[in-house]
Amino acid sequence: MLAAGPRRSASQHRTEAVMPKPVRILATMSMLILIVFIALIVRASMEKNIGAAVAELVADGWGLVTLVDLYAGLFIIAVWVTFVEGSLRRSFWWIVALIFLGNLATLAYIIRRALRAETIEEVFMPRRLLVKREANRSTSPAATP
Repeated sequence: MLAAGPRRSASQHRTEAVMPKPVRILATMSMLILIVFIALIVRASMEKNIGAAVAELVADGWGLVTLVDLYAGLFIIAVWVTFVEGSLRRSFWWIVALIFLGNLATLAYIIRRALRAETIEEVFMPRRLLVKREANRSTSPAATP
């Protein structure tokens, strides 16, 4: 007699079939970070007005370095989003969100991609390139029997 494993509901089977473990981990971790980040923003906004905080940050040398570092990273994320989306037109509102919301927008974009992805590659690579790569693999001499 075979030992029965833990019973799984139909929704658990469906989730595993649609979203593999690495993608689930990425989506879950991104959601948790997003929730913590929002809580920190709410807490900070209760302590001080954002305008006053930014003025203090810019007045400090290391604060300015931190802002330049943040926006340099966000620029790289904007380039990646444009690459994945395939055009500046399709990525425009994501870039606007990055400028005003910072990494909240990055997390939202990764969560959106992860919830639609079947593989971890689909989260970070444009689907058109993955399809093209698969087509090249299937037509290569090594792929034919």
